[in-house]
Amino acid sequence: MKLKGIKSGWYATKIRFYEEEIDKNELLKDTYYCVTSFEEFMYQFRIENTLWFCFNLNFALNEIEQEYLDKIENQPKGEK
Repeated sequence: MKLKGIKSGWYATKIRFYEEEIDKNELLKDTYYCVTSFEEFMYQFRIENTLWFCFNLNFALNEIEQEYLDKIENQPKGEK
């Protein structure tokens, strides 16, 4: 789906795209901008998976993981 005025990149939403009709306003209300490229998406996916293991299995964070956490903790909340 191509929407005018929306920057290109990777987005996340809870809305199921296999439903027959999707209201554009409902879609935009629950859609969040994630990253600009596939490479950035894969990096974010990998590091967030690693963080899950660190928190749930009590592994120590390395420098890269701590930098990532610091970066996302300092972002404004609710950016779309």
